Amino acid sequence: MSDVQLSDADAKKLATQTADAVVERLFEKAADEETVARLASVWSAQLDRHIGKVVRRTVYTFLIGLIVFLGLKIDALLSWFKGH
Repeated sequence: MSDVQLSDADAKKLATQTADAVVERLFEKAADEETVARLASVWSAQLDRHIGKVVRRTVYTFLIGLIVFLGLKIDALLSWFKGH
């Protein structure tokens, strides 16, 4: 491996060319329908999992609240029966 020294101007030019090539390739891939379909598939699967977790948590919270509410009402009803 040789030790090649680049000037700052050459290094900036090389970095700019590399960045331009990467951006150009990225846009080519982003325009490819197969790539877009694969990305959409992955993102939709992640979104579906997240929505599923939120829905399950909401249902569980509602059920726990309902059980607590019914428990309090039954306790109050039993106390009323004991009093009469």
